[in-house]
Amino acid sequence: MSYLQQKYIISLVVLGFLFLGLSGCSEEDKAPVSQSEELSTDELEIAVEDFGDLVADPVEGILSHWMDDVDSPGVLQNDLKNDHDIADTVIVRDNLTISIDLTFFDSEGTESEIYDPLSTVRMTKNVTIEGARENPQRTTTINGSNFHDISGIAPEDTLRTINSNGTRAVESTFEGRLREVTVTFAGEHDWTASDVLVSRDRETSPYPLSGTIDATDTIYRRVELPNGTRTLEFETNFTVTFDGSQYAEIYVVEFDRTFWIDLENGDVYRIRPE
Repeated sequence: MSYLQQKYIISLVVLGFLFLGLSGCSEEDKAPVSQSEELSTDELEIAVEDFGDLVADPVEGILSHWMDDVDSPGVLQNDLKNDHDIADTVIVRDNLTISIDLTFFDSEGTESEIYDPLSTVRMTKNVTIEGARENPQRTTTINGSNFHDISGIAPEDTLRTINSNGTRAVESTFEGRLREVTVTFAGEHDWTASDVLVSRDRETSPYPLSGTIDATDTIYRRVELPNGTRTLEFETNFTVTFDGSQYAEIYVVEFDRTFWIDLENGDVYRIRPE
């Protein structure tokens, strides 16, 4: 079973628990309420997996904007962006529209729209992403914006230092087949990456050497029934730590849980793969 299939099954398990609980309710229990039970483990894992996509998904992940071409900063690596060599441009990939705006700076802070290997020492990237991702169980709408400040891009530099921040909002809606039930699951990520170090030698060090991402994730669930609506809003905090390896640790503060992001594809694991 592929990891993607496992993600689909988790989604179905969440819905199964929701529908099972609702089908057994009395009419009084079905009255509108402002907040239902706390966030389940399955729902937490969906939120963590979505954050893994934000970090390292090959299509939309922020990692590809950190690990771009070492000789032509601002041009994304082929192996991380499915053969899209782009600078300032707009691309459409897997129903997502991704816009990138670059600005380069010399040591005096003078701006330029073009990278000059003789004078450029720093660049910024403004990235927006919008669209939808689909699987057999759900369609997820995505809206995000990222800002990346990257120094150490002169030809003689061996390390880049990256500071970034951004937001990402996702929403999925499931329709119940046997009952008039609609479930909406949504999440909003606000994140900041601090002092991420990336080596120029990508063959030896293909992943960030150090640095962290701190994120606040607000999770929403809304269940719409003929008799009313049940809602949940829950906030939790993630910390991602890079150590130069393929797997970055993600710690969920409120749950005291640790997961691992595969930086090759954004997949998330409960136990660090060997």
